[in-house]
Amino acid sequence: MKDTVIVKFRKPGEKMILPPNTVWEKSLCRNQKLPFISIVQYQVIPVSVKPGNSFSQRLTYSLCSNDRGDEILGSLYTRITFRGSPVISDVDSNHTMKPGKWRLDRIIDIPSDATPGVYSIELEFKSLALKFKKQENLVIEN
Repeated sequence: MKDTVIVKFRKPGEKMILPPNTVWEKSLCRNQKLPFISIVQYQVIPVSVKPGNSFSQRLTYSLCSNDRGDEILGSLYTRITFRGSPVISDVDSNHTMKPGKWRLDRIIDIPSDATPGVYSIELEFKSLALKFKKQENLVIEN
């Protein structure tokens, strides 16, 4: 029940948690090979849902791009697979990763005819300067 409430109250979109200069100072960006990203959290809530319901996908990251605080443009892929086969594949080919600490929330609807079982939920970012990939599981119940 608690997880369902979380999904209903999360708003899709991006929110800055800390500005770039604060992240630069706190994470010792000067000592890292730039650009440097730290994935603070990747989560799927709830971890199990019934067909026809929704789940929340949250990415929290800290990014040090360079000493000017430039944004990094690339492609953000969302893939949902079941038993190794793609079920949903979406790409935002103009996604901007922003310097500082950010939270990205998405609400994803599960089709009402989804087959029960364990699904893989992947989030991947690719650019010339930066890349990362995260994965969590989601159970579709009967």
